[in-house]
Amino acid sequence: MSVQSNSTAARLLESVDPLPYPRRMREIGRRARELAGTGELAPVVAELTAQGPHERSVCAVLACAGGDAAWAAAHLADPDPFVRGHARRTAGVSDAAYEAALDDAPEAVRRELLRAIVLQERTALADRLVATVRADWGDAEAARLLAGCSPEVVTRVLPDVFHAVRGWKVLAGRHAGAVLDIAARRLAEVPEAARDGWWQHYGPVLARIAPDAPLRVLDLLDACPPRHFPWPLRPALGALAAADPARVLRMMTGPWRGRLHGRGTLTPAVLRAVARSGAPELAAYAAVAADRPHDLAALLRAQAPADRPATYEAATAGRGAAHDGVDTDVLDALPRFYVADVARPAARAARERADSWDTVLTAESYLPPDEVREALDAATRRPVAADRALAWPLHVRNAARTADPGQVTLVTEELARRLRNEQDPVRGAVLQSLAGDVHPALWRAEALPHLGRLVTDALQARDCSYGTRGALTGLAVGILRHQAVGQDRDLVGWALDVVVATHGHTGAVYLGDLERTLRRGRERDVYEALRPGIDAEGKRNDFRLLLSLARSLGSRAAGVPELQAELRGAIERGDDSSAWDAIDRWLEPSATRDERVAEVLDLVPSAIDLPSVARAVAYRRTDLLDRFLDGPPPYGRFLTDKGPWAFPAESYGRAVRGWLPRQQQAYLRQLKRIAEDADLDLARRTAAIRSAADVPDGGRESVRRWAGSEDVTLAEAALAALGRTPDDLPLLLGHAGDDRARVAVYAASRASRHARPSALAPLLDELLTGPGKKVTSRKEAARLVATRLPARQAAPLLARAYAAPDAHRDVRAACVAFAAYRLLREDAAWEILTDAASERSESVLRRAALRLNVHDVAPGLRERYAALVAGVAETDDDELADTALSALSSWVPWAPQALDALTRLLTDLDRRAPGVWSAAGSTLVAAAGQSPAAADALTGAVRTLMAHGTAPDAGEEQDRPALRRLDNVAGVLADVATLDPALRPLARDLALVLAEDDAFVPQAAQVRLAGLDFSAPGDELRALAGLHDDRPALAARTAGALRDRLRNRLRGERVPGEVLLPAARDLASGGSLAEGLFAWALTCAGGERAGWPDLWRDILRELRAHPCADVRDFSARVSTAP
Repeated sequence: MSVQSNSTAARLLESVDPLPYPRRMREIGRRARELAGTGELAPVVAELTAQGPHERSVCAVLACAGGDAAWAAAHLADPDPFVRGHARRTAGVSDAAYEAALDDAPEAVRRELLRAIVLQERTALADRLVATVRADWGDAEAARLLAGCSPEVVTRVLPDVFHAVRGWKVLAGRHAGAVLDIAARRLAEVPEAARDGWWQHYGPVLARIAPDAPLRVLDLLDACPPRHFPWPLRPALGALAAADPARVLRMMTGPWRGRLHGRGTLTPAVLRAVARSGAPELAAYAAVAADRPHDLAALLRAQAPADRPATYEAATAGRGAAHDGVDTDVLDALPRFYVADVARPAARAARERADSWDTVLTAESYLPPDEVREALDAATRRPVAADRALAWPLHVRNAARTADPGQVTLVTEELARRLRNEQDPVRGAVLQSLAGDVHPALWRAEALPHLGRLVTDALQARDCSYGTRGALTGLAVGILRHQAVGQDRDLVGWALDVVVATHGHTGAVYLGDLERTLRRGRERDVYEALRPGIDAEGKRNDFRLLLSLARSLGSRAAGVPELQAELRGAIERGDDSSAWDAIDRWLEPSATRDERVAEVLDLVPSAIDLPSVARAVAYRRTDLLDRFLDGPPPYGRFLTDKGPWAFPAESYGRAVRGWLPRQQQAYLRQLKRIAEDADLDLARRTAAIRSAADVPDGGRESVRRWAGSEDVTLAEAALAALGRTPDDLPLLLGHAGDDRARVAVYAASRASRHARPSALAPLLDELLTGPGKKVTSRKEAARLVATRLPARQAAPLLARAYAAPDAHRDVRAACVAFAAYRLLREDAAWEILTDAASERSESVLRRAALRLNVHDVAPGLRERYAALVAGVAETDDDELADTALSALSSWVPWAPQALDALTRLLTDLDRRAPGVWSAAGSTLVAAAGQSPAAADALTGAVRTLMAHGTAPDAGEEQDRPALRRLDNVAGVLADVATLDPALRPLARDLALVLAEDDAFVPQAAQVRLAGLDFSAPGDELRALAGLHDDRPALAARTAGALRDRLRNRLRGERVPGEVLLPAARDLASGGSLAEGLFAWALTCAGGERAGWPDLWRDILRELRAHPCADVRDFSARVSTAP
């Protein structure tokens, strides 16, 4: 059926035919409002609706702009995404229309409608639908709709679907209070040892809520803290710090400091919030940050300069002078009026340590110029060039730190006088320092003769390097960016002359990001200054300087008409590379792009093959398309290949939708010529086939013809390009049993998103259970059944496929996996899982039943699923048991019966597979931190193993198997207790049990060390020392582990020096070897951290006089100075 030639619709189509796409859309909208006003809109819409894709697109725009709600209501579920998109945007569509459209809607349509309901705030409709959506499509789909519901419904439903929410942004934004309330309840139910996983999983939603409710998020962190600061909360740390700096500072000094000190966590915004808060906790954090100079420097930079000295003194209070090197990061962060007071003792200490000359000079370079000039001058005269390359930048920085232009000019004069005959490495280092260390505001016209001399000498030197020229450009561009209009024309002129001179030597120049850094209105001045060089190059048809400037100015180049004119000339006269670049720059301003692209094509028709030109024509200047779709290809400078050609719309497939029918048909003819040309390479032919699928009017029909090609590559390209409509499904599924299945079935997966479930169900049933289908196809069918069909249909169908007598095990495993992931609320799904997890099932099926995480399962179903996992863990298959035990570790709180199984697997010495008993031990340790019953089970297992003693000893098949298992348990518990204070009481209790048998004292010592309470370490360490009587090797090993634990700044204990010092003094006074070695460990850690002040040196001297020779030897190897 075609549009009547004299109808209003026909006249409308004819009138907009010659217009480019944007104007065509505006004109259709204008005409829609006119027709709506005269009452003629409905018949025009009705006539166009029955036509082809183009006419239906025009109809959609007409109806949307004209407010035809009746048409929109009827097309909310239209197969054409363009049409239904405009239907959703039409005002006045009723809730009932949306509800009707959702009935049997394809997945793609359903997701769009649910999103529209939420975004359009159709609250009553969302409240009414959420239960039905949940019943049909599961918790995850209901969670998509929940953001559009009323607070009462959210409060009622969210607890049941909390685990299934994936997109939190809108839900958390609209219902932050309800989300936080439910999150707090859920978190309170999580065992302490399992909190890390909860925070990792739900951290993103709390990060989203933190800006609106930071104190509540902090309350959650305080009430139920994880072991480590949750990584997903990093983006919210700024909001938390702004709301309560003191609490965040306590985090930064507590057990979480290691994670918080990771790269990118303590951003400048976070540090400013805490550093300028005045909170008393700031001094404690400064002391912690002093262990890492980079962190201390960042903290100082976040403060006002006047506050930095007090913070620095608080950070270094009580620290000795035995630092390694000079912390330039910290010195750079100190204010000018104070830094010399810190640099002087630092230089003196470096000199006393006999540090290298450059380390001493680096500290001295922070002193006033008059005080250090002699030393700097001597260093710049050292005979080795590498030494001078270190010394001269220190000289430059010393002058720059004064912020005195006179000092900068003075050092520049000296440089100009002495660098003329220097080597390039020295000269380059100096110029890099002038560009990077001297603020552009410090340059004055008096320095220009000296700078000019440096530039001339550098560019005339035979060894002038790329790095040196880059430093010159950086220096000039820095001055250029800083100087304001009319401020210092001499400096501006000099900077521009350097840019031109550098360009002349290199043939190219990088002007930096002037679009972002150049002051407003300055772009014309830069152009005028560079214009002589640009004009001189232009006469030689060389446009590199012009294009460098255009690239640097970016969108701001549009404000310089003369530059735009120069770009226009470069298109005509430049070489191919320059012309291409000039076209891209000339088309950059969006306001003139439509007119300019036509001019470009008049000048160079072959430019249509350039991406920037093709994109502008494809999306906007569609009125220019005909000349490139009909007739011979526009061969020329940018299109030299004389073979078949098609408009380059491969990357702009969505644009083809806006083309006229004749243009789409012409484009298809071009693609057909390429696809059919056997002389072309397969890549071009397959690309043409893929592009044809983007054409709404006839494209898919063209592609379907290629699906039967004898050439495998072309046939598979065609099959892969299909899958955009449900009409493709019969063709694609017809290949599910042949060699094209690998491509066709996955294309069918895409097509299934657009198919109504009622129509899709029989197709998927046949694919999953019918004869002659490949295993891969059936596995994909299982996924599609679970995801594309309502749960009440999907679960029985999967159960039937699973129970089929001839079903392949991999297909059955897929049924198990997808039943678990998507359908746990259905009884049929539990029938599948229960059978798969039973002892009579194959290993692959039992593995498939184990794949769910705790946070993937609704709270009401967790006990049932945990019992299933626990049952699999008792298998006799060692490999399967290993997998099941790993999965069981997070499920033990919901499966208390698993404790007996874990104990049996750990203590049964006849079960020899290390993977099994080690996994059982690790899982039992993890569970022991979550419940007293599990802790009792672990203690009982340890006693059982101890009862086995050391037999068999050095046997052929086994060697002290109980000891090996206890070793494993002790190691795992020691590792986790070191990081998790909540497990330390358990570690201390278990150490007492192990110490009851002399054979297991080493394990007792390892566990007791991990369980140390460092709030009062003296008594704890003295008790630990008692385990080491007559065991000097064990004492040395434990002391080394203690030292390493205290030394580790990120994962170890940050025990205050005032706590370590008395403990070390007390242990040093004891006479035993273990006590002496433990005192050595505390002294190493505390003394090194504090820079070896006198109190720690005294203890070290006492240890060097200890009655035990080993203690004396260990202490003698500690060095407090070079």
